[in-house]
Amino acid sequence: MFDLAALVQITANITVSMYVIYHRDTYSFEPWHVYVAYLLVLWICILTVIFGNKLLPYTQNAGMFFVIVGGIVTIIVLAAMPKQRASNYFVWGSFDENNLTGWQGGVAFLLGVLNGAFTVGTPDAITHMAEELPHPRRDLPIAIALQIGLGFLYAFCFAIALCYAITDLGILQGGINTYPLVDIYLQATADGEGNQNLGATFGLLFIIWCASMLCCIGTTLTNSRIYWALARDNAVPLSSLFSKVNERLSCPVPATLFVAIIATGIGAIPLGSEVAFLNLAGSFIILTTVSYAIPFAANVLTGRKHFPKGPFHLGNSGFVINILAVLFITLFDTFYCFPYALPTNAEIMNYNSVILAGVVVITMAWWVVHARRSYPGPKVMGLYVVHDDQVLHGAAPGGGQEAEGFGEKKGKE
Repeated sequence: MFDLAALVQITANITVSMYVIYHRDTYSFEPWHVYVAYLLVLWICILTVIFGNKLLPYTQNAGMFFVIVGGIVTIIVLAAMPKQRASNYFVWGSFDENNLTGWQGGVAFLLGVLNGAFTVGTPDAITHMAEELPHPRRDLPIAIALQIGLGFLYAFCFAIALCYAITDLGILQGGINTYPLVDIYLQATADGEGNQNLGATFGLLFIIWCASMLCCIGTTLTNSRIYWALARDNAVPLSSLFSKVNERLSCPVPATLFVAIIATGIGAIPLGSEVAFLNLAGSFIILTTVSYAIPFAANVLTGRKHFPKGPFHLGNSGFVINILAVLFITLFDTFYCFPYALPTNAEIMNYNSVILAGVVVITMAWWVVHARRSYPGPKVMGLYVVHDDQVLHGAAPGGGQEAEGFGEKKGKE
């Protein structure tokens, strides 16, 4: 749920920034302003997931529209509108002189990859929705490939256009719980005399706000379904409660509300410590990638004999890809545990290694106490990996009347 909290926090910052654009002379920032926006964004998403199940496919289509079309519009505006632009040297050759982290250039670059690594959340969300796809063996790899391909193309073009639009880097280098993209947009849309175009800045922020808001809805949906699936398989405490599905709403309401309550608490952390929240948000990358590295490594160590072949099986080259994936995950997760800047102290230290160790200890303890005897493993693995063409659409919440079939099937079990 750390990824959900991070996305909602970003959306809340955008929301506050859209207000600040027209009130820069009178507005005084307070952290609780962002938290109020955080609560509004989070609970709008929760209510949408619970009561608007039939609308969810349309929200994701709208999200794709804002990402693709809105992204193209944003790149065109950033490329065409600035009256002053950064030099080629600034964009391509000034990394070392603008590196304020205290780390050498190579290490600083690897630490900065953490921001881009958050995109792992999108294919991760797609995989966790496998039980609501009619043909996951075929559709999931295609969806992940499209997301990564389009995401890379858009992000690369957007990053270049954004860098050339920066005319004052110093104004972007202060503050933690802020949204520096606002100042870049203000610089990009200013006229030749430096007068700010507030309407254009607001419009560019609105595009990102819409995409982020719809992304938060999708992430809320994914988190609620993950926790429901864990409860269905008796992998978490109070499984009998959190495995319930409201068939009228086609939604696992208890699991969704549990996600909401936990996310509400996580969102309050920046009120006491902004660094602590950054650590929790950053740990999402480490915890997620470690969870991928474990089956990759196990698959290689067992000779890739126990995982059924899918439509896109890579043959012997899969060994190399699995090994490289584990090595890259190990390398980057190690760097993600480094302090963000030097010199460091207890207040600004990176505690991701502590979070990782704590999660491992808690998970192992729960395995010994409960899961070793009571957790049977995913009940639908064989269905979706081997025989997805025979799976009923009602195998998971989200299908209206089809979800009732899930309820009847669950009752018989």
